[in-house]
Amino acid sequence: MSTLAGGFEGAMMHRRLVAWKATQENINGLLSSGGDLLRARARQIVRANPYASNACETFVANAVGAGVKPSSLVEDQALKDKIQKTWLAWTDEADADGLTDLYGLQALAVRAMFEAGECFIRFRPRRPEDGLTVPLQIQLLEAEMLPLTKTEIGVPGNPIRCGIEFDAIGRRVAYHFYRNHPGDSTIVQNQGKIVRVPASEVLHIYRPQRPGQIRGVPWISPALVKLYLLDQYDDAELDRKKVAALFAGFITKASPEDNLRRTDDPWQGLAETQTDTEFFVFKNSNYGIRALARTLIKYQDKHGLRSIRQIIGRWSPSAENDTVAYIKAVSSETGFAPDVILDMHKYEHLKAIVIAIIHFENSQQPYTAAQIDKALVLAGVEPPPKNLQHTRTVKGGQAATAATIGFGALESIRDGLDPARNTLQTLVPYLDVAKWLLLAITLIGIGVMIWARIDDNRKGLR
Repeated sequence: MSTLAGGFEGAMMHRRLVAWKATQENINGLLSSGGDLLRARARQIVRANPYASNACETFVANAVGAGVKPSSLVEDQALKDKIQKTWLAWTDEADADGLTDLYGLQALAVRAMFEAGECFIRFRPRRPEDGLTVPLQIQLLEAEMLPLTKTEIGVPGNPIRCGIEFDAIGRRVAYHFYRNHPGDSTIVQNQGKIVRVPASEVLHIYRPQRPGQIRGVPWISPALVKLYLLDQYDDAELDRKKVAALFAGFITKASPEDNLRRTDDPWQGLAETQTDTEFFVFKNSNYGIRALARTLIKYQDKHGLRSIRQIIGRWSPSAENDTVAYIKAVSSETGFAPDVILDMHKYEHLKAIVIAIIHFENSQQPYTAAQIDKALVLAGVEPPPKNLQHTRTVKGGQAATAATIGFGALESIRDGLDPARNTLQTLVPYLDVAKWLLLAITLIGIGVMIWARIDDNRKGLR
């Protein structure tokens, strides 16, 4: 323990490192046992994760661009032009699968290295009668075509390791490819069959990371777990926001006409377009509240319903709502007992019931007293007249009148003081201040009168 205490921190076994399990297994053994799953996950993350996909595309674009193009060093210009012409013609025919040109094959090979860590290029000689500019084509083979699990002794006695056959001195002599891609479910013939291809016909493109490494490792491997967890986090965060957005409050319309079912009654103030098939829609809240008030008056005049229990029993029958709770809420808000006889032609009774119903229906009462009064006037129930002495208009007029009288009195006092100006000179400045103060009060009083008139007109009270 004393030796370890002074050793490398990475070799310590204290609490925060005890869960770190490492292995000394050779990279070929690691690839043989876990390479297929590693590659499959790498391909899936590039296919489905936008960050990984963008990283792959960026890597290919920077590594290949428009293609790695050779430049002839032949000095004879005529021969150089002929070579260039032949080269350009062959690049268009190079792909054995006929999907792209030579530069497209370069991009595919680089992409395969990013996703799978390796790519195989097989030279496919062609016959002259095939009509190609050069009787040679190139076939790209994915890493899955060479089985990692094929580790055995071949027929000539050569060892086969991860699908690659070696001779006695470790040189590659052949590759044992599947005849068809093992993951292609559209091909049913020769599935699982393996063919031996001489190493002279194959280029194995990969980047060795350790001495003796014979197969490639996906270049995105170090970021796989982080990308996977990041993808899960993104999905979880999006789901959280989605679920949060689904939490909805049920907002009822801030007007009581919801309970006025459509009938043949010619209600005043109906909206031109009736968007609700079951209930009336009014063009503004004044007419909606008026309709509620007229309905309550009709309950009394036509049906003799005058108590809260009777009125709510018809307005919100128990077959549709919790009538008992409704009656209790209206009674509590109005202060009237459920069975007290009310008069819907009386302003204070009708207004109290109307406000309580609006509050219960909408869980709020958004209207001002002036709006309620205007709706009740439309329904034929006038609010009691105000004492003029308490109106804003009269109060403003009184202030202006008193200030005007005071202004005149000050002028008289000032005139009376003129003969004794020398004796009472010290009082004159105070009279000037009082004069301007009374003038300001007069103007304020007039302003209050004008504002009161405008505000009453705005609220529909005049």
